[in-house]
Order: sequence, then structure tokens, then C-alpha cells
Amino acid sequence: MAIPPLALLRKLTLLSQYNVRGTSTPYVILILVHYEGWTTNLNGGRSMQLDSVKEDLKRLLDYLKYRHGDSSRKWYILSDFECVYQDYTGKEQAVTRCGVPDRETILKTVEEATKSGAWGFIH
Repeated sequence: MAIPPLALLRKLTLLSQYNVRGTSTPYVILILVHYEGWTTNLNGGRSMQLDSVKEDLKRLLDYLKYRHGDSSRKWYILSDFECVYQDYTGKEQAVTRCGVPDRETILKTVEEATKSGAWGFIH
């Protein structure tokens, strides 16, 4: 079930403003798939790449106030593409990914993120 854009925006706003004061580090899991090189056999081999996903990741990182080296949140980024990102402090480098977004990796990532009882956001 897809979340309407306004509802997603509200959830992101709450997450970006929420400051947890417990022992568990909150987590953010972002799962994005570009499908580089994928084509369909219909309509003469039309491309199925989702090119906008690369910009979606950067916008999510902006909104969630991602910072390279941030330890206030545990970041899990699963994607099938590299992303060089300039955070709000001006530091630019490749975003560290924890794997490709396949079923097994997604399940292991969610298990890892939630094992300490932490709260978080999954997109």
C-alpha cells in the first residue's frame, strides 16, 4: 500500500524533528532501485530505468538532514546505484550503501535495525 505524498511528508517531518532520548539509536532505512540497463521487450525495447530515483535519494537525504559520519541515527541505504551527495555541512562524498535491494538483504537489514528495540523510518 503506497503512502500518499502528503502523509509521507508529514512522517518525514516528524522523523526529522524527533529527538529520541533513549538508549537505542534511531534508524533510517532507504530502499531505492534504479534498474540500470533494464528494458522491456514491448514497444521496441523501451527502457525501464527509473532515472528520477537518483534524485529522490538526494531529496530524502536533504529532508532527513543526512550528514556524512552522523552517529545520531543509524543509516541503512540499499540501492543499486552509487550516489555522491553534498550534505548540509558542505561535505561531499559517496553515500555509504549497505547492500543491494534484494529480498534477503532487505529482511536482514530490517532485522539488524530493529533488534535493539530502536524506532525508525523505512522508505
